[in-house]
Amino acid sequence: MLASSYDGAGDIARLSTTCVKFMSLASQPHVLKAVNFRSLTPTENYEPHHNLYGLLCQCAQVGNLAAEAMLGRALLFNDYWFWNVLVDDDQPLIAQDGPASGILLHEKLVRSFIAYSSCKDMASMRIPLFSYMISFLGYDVARECGILLAVTNLCSYEIIRLKYRGPSNIPENSVNDALLNGLTNAMARLTPPSGVAHRERLLALFDEFFPSAPI
Repeated sequence: MLASSYDGAGDIARLSTTCVKFMSLASQPHVLKAVNFRSLTPTENYEPHHNLYGLLCQCAQVGNLAAEAMLGRALLFNDYWFWNVLVDDDQPLIAQDGPASGILLHEKLVRSFIAYSSCKDMASMRIPLFSYMISFLGYDVARECGILLAVTNLCSYEIIRLKYRGPSNIPENSVNDALLNGLTNAMARLTPPSGVAHRERLLALFDEFFPSAPI
């Protein structure tokens, strides 16, 4: 119950520093998989999580989808520490002994971000997702296969959703006023006309061109 509460990640981290027995119980896979990261504020500074034995990495290794999505976001923001520990000549390095012994692949983490990120998180990710797709697929392939268009449609749709919730919800630097007005006018032309459908389209293309990403 504690792990899955709104501030589950914070509660687990705080109590684990004061009680050795609690830390042992909290390191069990079924607990790590249930930890709730919802209360953590999205950031571009992941340095506090640069620890293979830290809560975020341990949760991701047992298949906690929220933790995987957070690591995927860190990779999209080019967090060099995570890239260095995940990839060495294309070999995954996070594979520890113990209860959390899963191997993390960047494709799996980025896919989890695409699948499970919030509307607000996704709205600002067009450029980072473009950079990731082009880096691994090359510009010509990424453009011709439609994955860049799928990214644009999804991020644009989420920006418009945030606009209708209120301007304060729109992430900084995600869009300027002129572009936002243009996106609003173009909303009817976005196909398919559903945020879920836009996300599913991007995931379908991602699975096709990044087949090593386990679902």
